[in-house]
Amino acid sequence: MRILFVSSLLGLSAGGASAFAPAPILPTQKARESKVQCDAFIPRALIGGAAFLGWSSLKIVSQGNVAIVERLGKFHKRLDPGLHVVVPVLDRLRTTISKREQVFDIPPQACITSVRMCECV
Repeated sequence: MRILFVSSLLGLSAGGASAFAPAPILPTQKARESKVQCDAFIPRALIGGAAFLGWSSLKIVSQGNVAIVERLGKFHKRLDPGLHVVVPVLDRLRTTISKREQVFDIPPQACITSVRMCECV
């Protein structure tokens, strides 16, 4: 008796179904919800693609270096140190060359002087 009284206060019927149960979803509601999800996806994808292209078009060349840019496989320009903007699909940084002094060893060489003497330098 007490169980039935509590259940009637809560809006429960004797079968156990609740008055707060969600209504069944109709096929038209499902289509509307999927359209809303699709409508939200397209602008996000466009914004994400634009952000990716914008980020990939910025190139930073470090101090003491020079970058070589190729456009469609041919030399286009040289980038000095600093921030540069390149066309993301067409331009490609081929290599970065250091302008700093590079020290390397040269093996000793024998040479003949003007007085016909052989010396190693």
